Amino acid sequence: MRAIVFGLVSLVVFSSVFAPRAGAECSPTDLSSAEQSYSTARALGDAGQWEDAIPSLERALDFCPEHEASMQLMAFAQMQAKHYGPAAEYFQKLVEMKYEGEIGNVDLTTLRAYGFVLLNLNNWSGAETVYRAILVQDPMNKEAHERLVYAYDKSGNTAMGISHLEALYNMSEGEEASKHAKRIGAAYKKVGEETSAKEWYALAGGGASGQFTFGLDHMERQEWAKAAESFESYIQGQPESVSAMKNLGICYDRLGRKADAAEVFSRGLEVDPERNDIATSLALAYS
Repeated sequence: MRAIVFGLVSLVVFSSVFAPRAGAECSPTDLSSAEQSYSTARALGDAGQWEDAIPSLERALDFCPEHEASMQLMAFAQMQAKHYGPAAEYFQKLVEMKYEGEIGNVDLTTLRAYGFVLLNLNNWSGAETVYRAILVQDPMNKEAHERLVYAYDKSGNTAMGISHLEALYNMSEGEEASKHAKRIGAAYKKVGEETSAKEWYALAGGGASGQFTFGLDHMERQEWAKAAESFESYIQGQPESVSAMKNLGICYDRLGRKADAAEVFSRGLEVDPERNDIATSLALAYS
């Protein structure tokens, strides 16, 4: 599995996100004990000691199961300790307790962390729900679009991710936009929409690499006319590519265009006289 670097939620937001709050069922004594344990866990978390913070949070929730701040900090602590299964359970409990099960009402900080956990559990459908909820609140959130592309690709629904790649393209410029255009071209190619793929490869800067790949694919399927068209387009942007000239010559030869094959082989030899394989192909074309 390819490595993905996720932007972890900054923990400096504790003061606003983890404001102590408890349900009415907790007695004043239990609530006081819960908040003391929560404060201990909070200090440990600030010091990066997440494993040590978890027992204190367990005690806080034993005293007062409705203590929302402890529930939320527990979810984050389990995530930071890389206990993704328990983290997902606590995030879900938090959604049910604090937001009455309405994922769309959850704050962005919690949603980002919850989505990160679900991706690490390969829970693609759950991650989709979370990141779509983020986009409802923040349609320009690049991280959410990127994570949805990843989730759809891993679940075999590449086509569903294309709209999010296009959103990333529309929010980018320069080299970043070119990078996204190439990704969109690759996605369209993966789902078999070659016309759209070529258009996006062209937007990425001439479409050279994409056209060469298309040419090889067509050659493998013995689609010589389509392959020749792809290599012709590639050579327009890369006129010194000997490999492309050789492949184009092979395509012309298979199409019975012997004179064209000989001409393109000759051009390849002019660029690289040491290519004996092209010299052999040229001789065969003439013969």
